[in-house]
Amino acid sequence: MLAAMAAESRALAVEPAPVEPGPPKSEQWFGPIEEIGPPPLTARRIQDAVCRRYNMTRPVLLGPARRAQYVRARWIAFYLCHHLMRLSQPRIGYLFGDRDHTTVHHGLHKVARALPHDPELAQEVAELIEQLGGQPQ
Repeated sequence: MLAAMAAESRALAVEPAPVEPGPPKSEQWFGPIEEIGPPPLTARRIQDAVCRRYNMTRPVLLGPARRAQYVRARWIAFYLCHHLMRLSQPRIGYLFGDRDHTTVHHGLHKVARALPHDPELAQEVAELIEQLGGQPQ
């Protein structure tokens, strides 16, 4: 009897139709997957990018150090926060170690005045903007 059933099933067997690939299982379960862009721009991301660029740590960037290399990096970070995120000077000061807004204003002024005359600075700022996925405003 078992042999007869096996023979009958072989006689009725039909070649399976080729299966076209469908959406991945994740899309079947959760719906279409949208493209994920860069993470939102934050002062922390700007600080981290500047620290990587100038080979320094966040505590140094945010701290009271007055060495020229640290001050320059800090001013560039002020500039990026102001021009990419439109943060106010008091807010930037708060995010950079609770500095006074006049300190931020001075740094913004120094970078803005130097950019047209210092191609190296302009290149560094442009590369940081590109790295952060921002658009200069």
